[in-house]
Amino acid sequence: MFVKVEGTNFIKDTGTNALLMTGRNALIENEARKKLADRMNGKNNEINNLKNQVEELSSDMKEIKSLLNALLKQSKE
Repeated sequence: MFVKVEGTNFIKDTGTNALLMTGRNALIENEARKKLADRMNGKNNEINNLKNQVEELSSDMKEIKSLLNALLKQSKE
């Protein structure tokens, strides 16, 4: 049995408590929301990858700086 959820394009399956969309516009809106969420997740992944790369570069630069300082110290001795 299904019950309309007031103020939405959803119906509720009383047997499973699942919310189901009704109507073509609801389907189009849902697909648009999914596409937007996928794009946002992709952008977030890109941002996280860039952050990781920056952190790796920073770590590498610190290591290079440390090695250069050690070489300078050895050359002064």
